[in-house]
Amino acid sequence: MIQRARITQKMRMHELFASTDPAVLESVLEEKAETGTFRRGDIIADDRVFPGTLAFILSGNAMKRRFDNDLCYVRIGEGGVFGLESLFLNSPSAANVLIATRDTNVLFLSKAAVFQLMQEDPSFSLSVIRFLSAQVCTLEQRVTTYTGGSAQSRLARYLNNAFGEYKTYELDCSMQQIATMLDISRPSLYRAFSCLQEDGVIRRDGKTIHLISRELLMQCISND
Repeated sequence: MIQRARITQKMRMHELFASTDPAVLESVLEEKAETGTFRRGDIIADDRVFPGTLAFILSGNAMKRRFDNDLCYVRIGEGGVFGLESLFLNSPSAANVLIATRDTNVLFLSKAAVFQLMQEDPSFSLSVIRFLSAQVCTLEQRVTTYTGGSAQSRLARYLNNAFGEYKTYELDCSMQQIATMLDISRPSLYRAFSCLQEDGVIRRDGKTIHLISRELLMQCISND
């Protein structure tokens, strides 16, 4: 009971469960939830193999990516969720995988568990709608990010997203892959990197990119 109460408290810190009745959530956790522990590099969840499962990260970190595209990825930390979209879709083209980037503990809710929450607590249903709507807006913003503006502004947007709240970013793909994703030529990408370095925005040390000035980076983005 104590462990379930702690998990409930942690889950209610996420926007998806913030308004959910704690008693309803605890009841579902008792009947229809499982937990698992994963090491770095382990596949936590795969929409192709286990569609319709919602994963909640209790501790650790993971990376969500499209199974057919190594460049389409999002980092998910403690308190994050994965798999909500697949609960309502059966298309393999929408499949994603969740991979642990360090030792990670995860709670799994089945489709039946999520639907039970929606039926027993209308506020959870509204949270699901808001969450999925926000996901759509985020995807639209990313399309704009990677396909609009000059090569320099596209790279600036890409790096701003990659840096997140940090000031270093380790390139985990080739320059050609980045150029393809940003829909620019590789020479244009190299020139964009050079311009950002010359302007004092970033410093590149091999595959490690250091952010020198967030303000200048944002100026590069807003110039277009």
